[in-house]
Amino acid sequence: RAHNFDFDNFKRSKQKKDFIGSGNNLLFLDEDFPCHSDYIRDGLSPLINLENYFSEISNCLMYLSKSFGLKPLIKLHPKANFERSSKLYDVPVSKKDTATLVSKADLVVAHCSTSIQLAVLFKKPLILIIPNQLDRNSVWRKSIDNFSNLLRVPAFKSSEINKIKSMPLVNIESYNSYIEKYIKMIDSSDKFSWEIITDNL
Repeated sequence: RAHNFDFDNFKRSKQKKDFIGSGNNLLFLDEDFPCHSDYIRDGLSPLINLENYFSEISNCLMYLSKSFGLKPLIKLHPKANFERSSKLYDVPVSKKDTATLVSKADLVVAHCSTSIQLAVLFKKPLILIIPNQLDRNSVWRKSIDNFSNLLRVPAFKSSEINKIKSMPLVNIESYNSYIEKYIKMIDSSDKFSWEIITDNL
């Protein structure tokens, strides 16, 4: 009866001295959508045009940041090429730990990254963006829709980002239900996962 690794990251971040406080930031969890190494590994062509994507997402982040008075910031996917992506985005990119960045964010923006779980654990407001070129039947679009339904958070196509007029509220019941189903059972130990495993060996 252990938990998944994001709970360990959440627990570790809470133990850091710099956990307290807000950075007045909007944090985007990048997924390296048009350049992901999985395309090369699986012999597939990217579903999304590289140049269109980075401009499109940058515009969305700047719109949301201006609307809510927040500083836009991006955390790249672990496999992303930092030099390439940081040049293509029109928004600052951070190299800091993902859990720490999420803990200090006032709003988290994402597609369907598993790092959304950190936003759930830290009870952060969340907005999901659907890239304009993303096919409705793609596995990524279905993942975005699933996150939206399970967490009761808004999901908008990039072209409809101006429809967002207010900061989304956190549905605590939905967040807690997600944690119980997918991250950590309520009655499981609060230890790090490797401690639970070694205790049971």
